[in-house]
Amino acid sequence: MTEITTELINIVSNIDGEIVTKKIEASNYEFTISTRVRWEMVIADEETPIEKGEIKKINIKPFQIQQDTITLPCSFMRHAYAFLMKIGTGADACSVDRERTVHHAYIMGIDTGKINKGDYLGTLNLLPIMFTRKATLPKEIK
Repeated sequence: MTEITTELINIVSNIDGEIVTKKIEASNYEFTISTRVRWEMVIADEETPIEKGEIKKINIKPFQIQQDTITLPCSFMRHAYAFLMKIGTGADACSVDRERTVHHAYIMGIDTGKINKGDYLGTLNLLPIMFTRKATLPKEIK
């Protein structure tokens, strides 16, 4: 059985262009991934040019991720000009035990071109999880 230990860590976030740092007491934990997976399409909600090799934040059509769900990009479907790297909520770092609303994505240009509003950027695998060992809830240290 793995021993649960806590660490003091700094969570560094960019919230609307402002860098915010919070000191958090958190622990590692174990979980089980479900064999049931939901596919969520990530769709551009703005037009933007993209250059090969450029990493860019883009607004997407918002969607919900239920609590106790993790996401993994699906690598076999993508846009012709960009690769979906990660998603974001526009808020501070979110823990997996809360519902999240996703508003933007980070993409990397694999060729020079244009992303149009309504373009499919990629698919996320949404995997429900179940905690298998007791973990401490992260708490902010003042």
